[in-house]
Amino acid sequence: MSISGKLTHKPLVYCLNPKTVTDYRKSFVDMNKTDPLDAYIIADFALLFYITFLNP
Repeated sequence: MSISGKLTHKPLVYCLNPKTVTDYRKSFVDMNKTDPLDAYIIADFALLFYITFLNP
């Protein structure tokens, strides 16, 4: 049984290049490295740059 039958919504999946996100992260020189800040950096990257939608 697939999980898609159990979901009430269809999540969108985006492909981000880890090297590109890491390089973007380095532009924030005064920020500490924490999980919440990393999530902020990834969200900011996704808003500012072209991201590719994957159709599973």
